[in-house]
Amino acid sequence: MKGIYVHVPFCIKKCEYCDFYSETDSKLFQPFLSALLKEIEIYKDVVETSDTIYFGGGTPSILSVNMLDKILGSLYKNNKISSDTEITIEVNPGTADFQKLSNLKKSGFNRINFGFQTFDDHCLKFLGRIHDSKEAKKVYEYARKADFENIGLDIIYALPNQTKYDLINDLNEAIKLDPEHISAYTLTYEDGTPLKKKLIKKEFIPLEEKISSLFFKETSDYLSKNGFNHYEISNFSKDNYYSRHNSKYWNFDTYVGFGPSSHSFKNGKRWYKKSDLNEYIKDLKKNIDPLFETEVLSKEQQIIEAVYLGLRQSKGVNIDQFNRNFDCDFSDLFKSSIEKFIQKGLMTFNSINCSLTTDGMILLDYITEDMIRNL
Repeated sequence: MKGIYVHVPFCIKKCEYCDFYSETDSKLFQPFLSALLKEIEIYKDVVETSDTIYFGGGTPSILSVNMLDKILGSLYKNNKISSDTEITIEVNPGTADFQKLSNLKKSGFNRINFGFQTFDDHCLKFLGRIHDSKEAKKVYEYARKADFENIGLDIIYALPNQTKYDLINDLNEAIKLDPEHISAYTLTYEDGTPLKKKLIKKEFIPLEEKISSLFFKETSDYLSKNGFNHYEISNFSKDNYYSRHNSKYWNFDTYVGFGPSSHSFKNGKRWYKKSDLNEYIKDLKKNIDPLFETEVLSKEQQIIEAVYLGLRQSKGVNIDQFNRNFDCDFSDLFKSSIEKFIQKGLMTFNSINCSLTTDGMILLDYITEDMIRNL
């Protein structure tokens, strides 16, 4: 089954660590909606069933429930949707109240992901967020009252001057809310964002990499001890509440993206849509697919991605599936790397799976590079 991703390129404001259109560009909401509905129609697919729909961005919750409802309606009209589809929307706590969350639930959304980032109000200001910790907790309560039974929280750590005490406090606050899913990411400094510009100007000192690595281990250990399964390098879930949609990216499943900058993948072929919103709108007004680039992955590229994405997950690379997909022997192909990293305590290997230890996950890029060097 395939997944559907809807990219909404708007934020409530210009955040410090991202670079989307802000709410001041609300005049573009309606043209974007019209273009998006046209794109969904162009890619009509009533053959292959979809069982996940994910609204991301940006801040999808900046759009009105009426707009979001129209998008969902178009997806159902132009696609074959499974009755048990996981339908997720990312929500900025500052863009929702009980009424909006209740209406989102009635529209068909059954999973919600809150971008809390941290419960430290000083750090929230540093990140350019519009909410404070009190508002975040309140909107979480609203989501429960609106009957959402599958809620995820995003936490960002390795912030400048953050201590182990600060990290544990954030994790404790998240655990106390009792969500089904927690995503924990290290803070990154993307080119072109306000935060990266401040970093270049040396307006703050980033946390040392070795401390970030220790925080990764601390996060993994702490959440695991509190009932969360560390199933992917940045993701933790209770029971079977893993992100079914995001798992499609890591397992080479089919997914189709709508909206500017969206990506799609099927049978070794990947295609991207134009990132410029105005060009995206202009193309679709003319009934032109806003395709930016198409890429057919070579066998070597697919092997590299299979290794990298597989090792991101705690279950690791499935040996038998890898051998069947690429008509080669995983053990022979990566023998020297496997032996070396097992000896260093960074990898585990058996006849079923090849996976990384927590220490190995910290060195994912290095390990992957070593494994694919001789391809």
